[in-house]
Amino acid sequence: MPTALANENETMGKEEEEFSVEILKQRGIDPELADYFRDSARFSPGKHNVRFIVNGSDKGKINASFNQQGELCFAPSLLADVGLNDPLNRDPDTADSDATSESCQAFLVAYPLTLVELRVGDNEIELVVPSEALRVTRDASGYASGGTAALLNYELLGINSEYDGGSSRSYSASTELGFNAADWIVRSRQIYSSNNGEKQFQHMEAYAQRSFAGLGAVFQAGQIRLANPVLSGAQINGMQWLNEQALSQQNMLGRVEGIAQSQARVEVSQMGSLIYTTVVPAGPFVLTDVPRISQRFDLDVKVIESDGSQHSFTVSPAAAGVASPESGYAYAIGQVRNVAGATEKPLVASAGWTGALGPDTSNANGAMLATNYLSAGSGIGHRPWEGAMVQWDLLGSWASREGVQGGLMRLALTQNVGSRWSAEVAGSWQSPGFRDLLDVSYTPAEDETRVRHHQQLDARLSWSHPWLGSLSGGYSQGSLSDGSTTRRATATWGLTFGYVAVSLSAERDLGSSTLPEGMSKDTNSYYVSLNIPFGDRPRITTTMRESGGARRFGVSASDSVNDAFSYRVGGEQNLRDKTTSFNAGASFIPRYSSVDIDYSGDGNKQNSFSGGMRGGLVAHSKGLTATPYAVKETFGLVSVGDVSGVKVNTPSGPVWTDSKGYAVISQLSGYGRNTVEINNKSLPRNVDIHEGVAQVRAGRGAVQRVDFKATTTRRVLMKITIPSGQPLPSGALITDDNNQPLSMVERPGEVFLEDATHLKTLWITGADMPRCRVDINLPQQADELNYYETIPAICRAM
Repeated sequence: MPTALANENETMGKEEEEFSVEILKQRGIDPELADYFRDSARFSPGKHNVRFIVNGSDKGKINASFNQQGELCFAPSLLADVGLNDPLNRDPDTADSDATSESCQAFLVAYPLTLVELRVGDNEIELVVPSEALRVTRDASGYASGGTAALLNYELLGINSEYDGGSSRSYSASTELGFNAADWIVRSRQIYSSNNGEKQFQHMEAYAQRSFAGLGAVFQAGQIRLANPVLSGAQINGMQWLNEQALSQQNMLGRVEGIAQSQARVEVSQMGSLIYTTVVPAGPFVLTDVPRISQRFDLDVKVIESDGSQHSFTVSPAAAGVASPESGYAYAIGQVRNVAGATEKPLVASAGWTGALGPDTSNANGAMLATNYLSAGSGIGHRPWEGAMVQWDLLGSWASREGVQGGLMRLALTQNVGSRWSAEVAGSWQSPGFRDLLDVSYTPAEDETRVRHHQQLDARLSWSHPWLGSLSGGYSQGSLSDGSTTRRATATWGLTFGYVAVSLSAERDLGSSTLPEGMSKDTNSYYVSLNIPFGDRPRITTTMRESGGARRFGVSASDSVNDAFSYRVGGEQNLRDKTTSFNAGASFIPRYSSVDIDYSGDGNKQNSFSGGMRGGLVAHSKGLTATPYAVKETFGLVSVGDVSGVKVNTPSGPVWTDSKGYAVISQLSGYGRNTVEINNKSLPRNVDIHEGVAQVRAGRGAVQRVDFKATTTRRVLMKITIPSGQPLPSGALITDDNNQPLSMVERPGEVFLEDATHLKTLWITGADMPRCRVDINLPQQADELNYYETIPAICRAM
């Protein structure tokens, strides 16, 4: 517990400690030290890096100033660092922090009940302050808010392939522009692609959004995605009011699994609009970050191989992932937009609500009213027994212009049996007269040429065993209103024993009655790999894959050298035509961007080059800062003084400070806890960080500032002799020009100075030596590679 009232330091009667002058002389210590430490222990005048504890909360090490009497100076910068109010409302970056200033004690005058305990031996200071002295920097929800910054996210991809008989070139650029201000989030997303000269530009959305923490709700306006817990959404121009849980459901990303026969470009479309594109290597691929327009519509996937061939498949909503309705509400009003091939833009109003009917049952309801259209639906989610989940939805619609009405039923069953078995089955059945919101965006003449789903079925069975690995199989089937069908099966198996991993992936088209023009008929693929570690880091992988009647064997090596660089090399032989191909690639983060480069081919007739670059730029009040990661809704800025090249570990991955000492925390969990940490090994040897770890709690839309106080020092070990060449005696006292103690001679002739940046002269006195002076002449350039510099000097009598 603290032991003294800060404003009564002079009157509480400090216990005096008598120092024996003779004993000090015998030990070689200057007796003048007794005058300074005659009272109870205190910090010497000047600046010290001290750990602060405020009302039991550890604030870390912070620079603090002390006056001639050893009293703490409550400077504005110190008050800001420890989270206390400044009664004078001074700017902590520019206000005077001189320890001799009368304003140093303004805090104690304003809050006279403050308790201060100086723990010199532990290099700590504990403060107990009244609650009104604590600075309030968080909103009502308890999370930091506010901040302003603009951003640009980019992802540039390109693949250039040459093969016997032709060539193929594909490029794409996905960008996101926007800014955060006063907890408002403003974004615009667009994607451009070019495939062999066929260019396409798709504007995805542009909207403004703000969270209201006190209400637990979110407001959106602009070009947004309509959210409804039961009914199919759409892209609209309008506004929307929904709770935080409904927003997380709306933003759920889609999942796509497939197999590429070579280095390939993958395009994902929904409702006729291109929504995602990327480049994948040969073999199985899994895309887990596909942004969807709606969770109720199929994803159309096109795989463009390096030789120009293409194959496609459809991923149902159930296979891509449908979020279970969360408790809450969603209301929207606007006009449908951006429907491929449609000429109508109906006005629409939507409302949805989800709540609990008991401990194991939830109910979701939705209604939608649009021009010449009405739809409503209800869903029940129930857990009948342990490990089981049933979701049943029933929807109805009426399209007045066409004079048709119909229904749609969805049923999903999930069952886990123990810790090894799990099964999922999902199906939907739609009557001929059922219409969703997008259907009424077409005129009757346009609608006659469209094909709708009649029924869909998805099933997956998974099993795992500690010795035999994990096995899963999936099957999907769909029938359309024109009588055509699609059927697809997938299977995966994986086993890890020790450091060795074996995996098998298979994909088979079980028969599609229709095939788009230009698509490959044989899309059956099998892929087997054996992954073996080689030494501490590199891994050797052997593969066998079969597709299009050709079987290939390959071997590759890969290694993650560190968290900023990895590489891969390999070779493969086609057993059918006896050709051999090679591949090589690298992924690296050159501090301010993420880069991938790859090559595959035989060096003769077939060659494919691909490259990708992604990252973000943030414009803020201090300048422009780049990051190797995409900047999300809630992000932050970290500063480490003006020190460049410092590595900072963030929730998104490592980043490095730029020439001004800034780096971007590209993603913070809104209304969650985030850790940001300095990598001390990346600091120059002459820089100290007072506290290298920060816990960040930011509200959605905030731009959080995290400032690590960095102090540049010049630690110096001085080798001091007297003019005769003899070293200074141990115990001699070192003072500055103001006769303030700085250090002592610990070993003969050696004086260690924690920071000699501003020191020009030292004065040295000893028990049996005359007072002498040392002039400090430091090299102009500080040594950043060593912990301290060694400087010779001579102490001359004055």
